[in-house]
Amino acid sequence: MPIHVNVMGRLGKDAVAKQIHPTNGGTPRRVIEFSLATDGRKGAIWLDCTILGTWGEAYLKHLKRGRIILVTGLLEPKESFLNVTVDRIEYGPRRDPKPEEPGQ
Repeated sequence: MPIHVNVMGRLGKDAVAKQIHPTNGGTPRRVIEFSLATDGRKGAIWLDCTILGTWGEAYLKHLKRGRIILVTGLLEPKESFLNVTVDRIEYGPRRDPKPEEPGQ
């Protein structure tokens, strides 16, 4: 049974666009996939995230490794991992560039 969640974490790698071909011969669908690491009691918890449909294309160029994001979606346990089917994305704070040394 899926559970609706809000999860904040860092992207483990750049998001990837894929074409999914249904086994029943239906229309192929475009999906965006990425992994998200969030803090747990005993270290990082990794979630596989999927954006279904074309709305994820707008986010693709911004979903880069290390970026902090908040995802909202359905948490679905799969065979040996957790998957979030994403309904919404919000960007977290960006890392500030190194401040310049005085006198430079």
